[in-house]
Amino acid sequence: MTRMLVTTVCINTTSLCTLTHYPGSDESYHVCHKGYLSIFPLMLSLLSPTSPHVGAILDIICDPEHLWSPYGIRSLSASHPEFGQGENYWKGPIWIQMNYLVLSALHKTYGAQEGPYQQRAREVYADLRKNVIDNVFKVSRTPKILLP
Repeated sequence: MTRMLVTTVCINTTSLCTLTHYPGSDESYHVCHKGYLSIFPLMLSLLSPTSPHVGAILDIICDPEHLWSPYGIRSLSASHPEFGQGENYWKGPIWIQMNYLVLSALHKTYGAQEGPYQQRAREVYADLRKNVIDNVFKVSRTPKILLP
């Protein structure tokens, strides 16, 4: 029998955690970190524009000590002990696909619909869009090493 990992994102005003449970066992645990997984409710427009969780997620997204960078949103908080360590695949690099999801949600949902964070969502959208476009342009202009 194959065991499937089930992960649920739990949000409150002080932390973003994932509750991981292995079906068929009594084991489950919370992993509290700040990264792509913890902002999925906003990325996928699952939160109401009036939800207080939108403000908490925007705080984490905009904080340079966590996810904000001049190049886009990081995959893991810069303050996390594993940031940039070991196998670095999901430990800090910026993923254009995830940044696109954040930009899309900010533009089409949280910046477009009325709510207490509408103006802030518009501002974050404009700043993040500029960072991502500037980074894509810079990377596209960087000489590439061609392998035989």
